[in-house]
Amino acid sequence: RIGTTVLIRAYGKHTEVIIDRNQELINMAALARLGMCPPLYARFQNGLVYGYIPGTVPKPEEMGNSQWAPLIAKRLAEW
Repeated sequence: RIGTTVLIRAYGKHTEVIIDRNQELINMAALARLGMCPPLYARFQNGLVYGYIPGTVPKPEEMGNSQWAPLIAKRLAEW
């Protein structure tokens, strides 16, 4: 789709030893149906193409922010 941002993820060497790739796909599909993760667009031999959700990653010092905890809990409760 024009204007759709995606992520292309290539699996690391031998990561299938610790990650069940089939279960990962099942989980991603289920979570996407619930609106809890971006859609999965494609799978190839050593990776995935999936949607991108814009945002920022909190810094470690921000993780303990007491103002964020209720906001995070509220959002998690929606799922």
